[in-house]
Amino acid sequence: MTAQKSIRLITLADQSPAAGFGAAHRRDAGREIRPVRRNAGISGVSVTRQSAVKKTAAAGKRAAMKPAVRKTAAMNRGKAGRTAAAGTARTARKAGRSRAIAGARRSLIGFKRRMRTAVVVLAVMLCAIMLVGLKAPAKEEGTKYYKYYTSVTVGYHEDILDIMDQYRDDIHYETADDYMMEVSRINNLEYRTGDLLEVHAGDQLIVPYYSTEFR
Repeated sequence: MTAQKSIRLITLADQSPAAGFGAAHRRDAGREIRPVRRNAGISGVSVTRQSAVKKTAAAGKRAAMKPAVRKTAAMNRGKAGRTAAAGTARTARKAGRSRAIAGARRSLIGFKRRMRTAVVVLAVMLCAIMLVGLKAPAKEEGTKYYKYYTSVTVGYHEDILDIMDQYRDDIHYETADDYMMEVSRINNLEYRTGDLLEVHAGDQLIVPYYSTEFR
């Protein structure tokens, strides 16, 4: 009985903090913790180095790519400049062609107007020459005309046109209006241009006429 108690006490003593159980536990715990810290530190260092290596490699790639990027950007700028210059040249050529076409059209329109004016002037001149030519033969022949006046009585169913047919000539009176105006002035009658001179049966009129005979 005494021996069993002693063994139990020794066992409890070995397991008590005083017998070093707590120290052994702490040592074991330290041994377990330290490797974890060392492994964690080593892993952290390796990860940091890997990140630095990757960053360095990425920076190197970027540095190596910079000349190519600059060259590409320069090529793009040159291409854009050439494209803009070509577009400007095309626009200038189009504007030049448009101005040339507009100028040609204006010249053509001006030429047509001048031609129409020349045709009109030529037609007027031809008409004047023809009229002068119609009157010229009587003057060139040296025919002399004498102007006379006579008194006529307007008959039944007669008017001024019947009297004009008998006494008016085309050489001295170009139009019927000219003859009726002179008759109205001689007889003190009212007359408006474009109308017929109003006369009635039994009226006495003094009318002019021309003759080549001297009386």
